[in-house]
Amino acid sequence: MFEFRQLRQFVVLAEELNFGRAAIRLHMSQPPLSVAMRNLEEQLGAVLFDRSRHHVRLTPAGQVFHKDAQRLLQQAQAAGERARRAAQGLEGSLRLSFVPSAALDVLPAIFKRFQHDYPTVQLRLTAETTARQLEDLRKGEVELALVVGPVYESRGLVLVDLQAQKSS
Repeated sequence: MFEFRQLRQFVVLAEELNFGRAAIRLHMSQPPLSVAMRNLEEQLGAVLFDRSRHHVRLTPAGQVFHKDAQRLLQQAQAAGERARRAAQGLEGSLRLSFVPSAALDVLPAIFKRFQHDYPTVQLRLTAETTARQLEDLRKGEVELALVVGPVYESRGLVLVDLQAQKSS
């Protein structure tokens, strides 16, 4: 099977249609690029380039492979970007637990603000009692909980009083 490095080399050569210019863009010398393209063709079992002393052209197989190779490279780049965004909490999902009474008071404003600030994060909601919410937080079954105090056992948890923040 081929590697992403080979795909990048192929795409640059397909764009340049010149081994020398492609090698310069790839910051490599021409002979290793030629070897890499021959290896790629061998792996695929298809001739991708029509080569002569005066020109380099894509074969029909090369034209098809060029479109797919571009798409694969774009998808790989997008996957990396999505992973970075997910690591920053800007994409993915957030498991949120709330007590039913919060749905009437603080939850609507929080939802609206959250959806505005994090449009690519999906909220997964569950309604639970405060005791169950604290248990779920400790087990890692939810990342965030809107609880009704007082909370007597908050060991290992960070509590933020939303009512106090709402009035300030």
